[in-house]
Amino acid sequence: MLSITLNGSLLNDRESFHREIARALSFPAWYGRNLDALHDCLSDLVEDVSISIEGCEDFSPYAHRVINVLRAAAAENPHLQLYVSD
Repeated sequence: MLSITLNGSLLNDRESFHREIARALSFPAWYGRNLDALHDCLSDLVEDVSISIEGCEDFSPYAHRVINVLRAAAAENPHLQLYVSD
């Protein structure tokens, strides 16, 4: 299982978040660096992946949207596990 841990503050910066998640999960070159593309790539995972997000005490509205997409993808794809901690 691939396990990645992200600092929650990273979710507040759209560009940095998409760059880091794409690198960490080896997303394809066509990854659009937006929330729809994130959901598509996470839904397509065929290997087990665990994403942990730590330090989530001060989220921006965009970070809340990211978390919602991650939760939705984890609910749809049994290969994806999500852990969010304060």
